Parts: sequence; structure tokens; C-alpha cells
Amino acid sequence: MNSSNQWLLPHNTADCTTQPFSQPSTLPHLRQSLKTLATGLLHWLVNGSEIRVRCCPLPNGEMRWNAYDPQDSRRIHQATEAELRAWIEQRYR
Repeated sequence: MNSSNQWLLPHNTADCTTQPFSQPSTLPHLRQSLKTLATGLLHWLVNGSEIRVRCCPLPNGEMRWNAYDPQDSRRIHQATEAELRAWIEQRYR
């Protein structure tokens, strides 16, 4: 074998066939980031125009509601159930 081509060959060819390549430590983080991004994009595409409602219990036990309508960027905060229903009905009039 020509000595100038020796750098192309591994020192021990058995290492090349039995040892799998190790993954860089950033690969799992990249996979997780891409998975999170894809999940968020899918959720936005499927549910992008739905009203989002959250329940907020008060210290005295009463329930209040916060909601956001992405279709027209309207919000309501600390609404009673009746106020929330009226707010939602306005969207469909």
C-alpha cells in the first residue's frame, strides 16, 4: 500500500464495523425542539380560531372566567358564567 494513502484507512477496521457512530449530545435536544414546534404548529392549524376559555376560582369559592377569541383578538377577564355566555354569543350574531 502506498504510504500517502494510509490516512484514508482506519487503524483498526474492526472498530468501523462493530462500533456504531455516537450521536452528538445536541441531537436529542434538537429532536425535542422540533417535536414541540411541530406539535404547536399542528395545534395552531387545527384550533387556531377557537375561543380559549380558562376558569379562575376566587378565594371565596366563586368561579370567574377569562377568555380569548383569536378570530378578532377580543378578550374578557374575570367574567361570571352569564357574562361569558353573552360574550361568546356576540361572536355568532
